[in-house]
This record gives sequence, structure tokens and C-alpha cells, in this order.
Amino acid sequence: MNAWSAGESSRAVYTTIGTNQSTEEPVSRSRTNFFLSIRSSSIRPSRTARRYSFVDDSDPYDRSTTPDEENQRLLPGAERGGPSSPHASSTLINSTPPVWIDLSNQVQDILSHTRSKIAVLDKLHAKHALPGFADRSVEEREIESMTTDITRDFRKCQTLIQQITPHAASSSSFPPSKPSRHQVLTAQNVQRGLAAKVQDLSGAFRKKQRVYMQKLQGHAIKNQDLLIASGAVSLKGSDSVKALEEDVEAASPFYLYVPLPELSDR
Repeated sequence: MNAWSAGESSRAVYTTIGTNQSTEEPVSRSRTNFFLSIRSSSIRPSRTARRYSFVDDSDPYDRSTTPDEENQRLLPGAERGGPSSPHASSTLINSTPPVWIDLSNQVQDILSHTRSKIAVLDKLHAKHALPGFADRSVEEREIESMTTDITRDFRKCQTLIQQITPHAASSSSFPPSKPSRHQVLTAQNVQRGLAAKVQDLSGAFRKKQRVYMQKLQGHAIKNQDLLIASGAVSLKGSDSVKALEEDVEAASPFYLYVPLPELSDR
């Protein structure tokens, strides 16, 4: 074998080995430098692109948003691209709901409890108005206590409603400022609405009191007529009228009707 044939044989063997290796192990090349060059030459993404980009918040190594940018997003005007200031952040922190919201909630709660008390008082009135000659001092004391509580609730509602003013709506901000026209109208509407609810409920309560008084008076007249018809008593003229008035007064204590102050509808 000459030198030329030996060289051809060695090249053939090398080519065969290289071909076998390429079929068993695919050839790959690193693209790291290519990506690094593109990243270094790319421009900074805009705010809109960052806002709508899909970023994994759980990635601790994400640096797409800086702390300064996060603070700007939390301040007023940052989303609109406007400048943020310490005064704007203090206004956001110190702003609270108007005071009359709490007052309105208190009035609503009192009215809810008052309706329940009036329902209980109706049952006591119906029981006490039944004819009978037994001692009912316990029922009268219970009616007195319930009536006093209801009257006190109405007066408390009146006091709270009078505290709802435009100045109360603007006093929640610091520093205090003059109430705007919108705040004035809102406070007046809330005040009028609550006053109407209290007036409706107090009017229904007074009507129930008058009906109850009429029932007691009717029972007193019937009792007086029965006593006269049976001959137990014999009264004529002014004496009978006076006795009837005394019976009605004894059967219906003074606390059954307590005039409520009228709420001013401002």
C-alpha cells in the first residue's frame, strides 16, 4: 500500500467516525452572546408596556419595576403621569368619610330599635285595655317604662339630626375647608330624609297612643254605666261627669301621651 492509499483510508475512517458521532449527538451552539448583544442594544420599555406586561410577582429577582415607580403609582396623579407631591399623599391619608355618615347610621339604628319597642308596647296596650277589675299596677309600670324609652329615643334622634350640618361634612378633612355646594346639598338631603322618617314613626306612635286612650275612656264609660244601671251608684248632673273624669284619669296615667317636639324640616 502506497502513501496515497494510506492517506485516503485514514480520511475515510475519520469521516465515518465523524458521521456516526453527528448522528448520535446533535450539534448545538451557544446563543448567549447574541441575546446579550440584543438586550444591550434594545431601548427602555415604555410605562404603558410595563403596565400591561405579564410579570410574575413571585419572582424575587424581577427588576422590571423600581421602588420609586411603585411609590409613584400609589400617589395621586401618578397613573395619569402627573407629578406627585407630599401634600397630595397627606391629603389621601387624612381624608375620611363625612361625620354625618356616622350620625345617619346612629339614627337608623335607633329607629330600628324604636320600631321593635312600639310593637311590644302595642301588645301591652291590647292586654291592658281588656275589661277587668284586677290589679294592673305591674302592667301600668311596664307601659310607663316602655313609653318613656320610646319618647327618649325620638328626642335623641332629633338631637343627632340637628348635628348633621354642611360643616360636619367638611370637618373630616385637614386642614378644615369651607364646605362646597355639593356637600351642603348632600347634608341637607340627608337631614331632611332622616327627619321625615322620625316624623312618620313618631306620628304613628302618637296615633296609637290616642287610640289606646279612647279605648280606656270607652271602658271607663261602660263601667260607669254598669254601676249606675245596677244601682250601686246614683249620680246626677255635674257629679257624674266629675266622677267619670276621675275614673278616666285613674285608668290612663299621664305618661301615656307625651307630646314630642316637632322636628324642623330644613
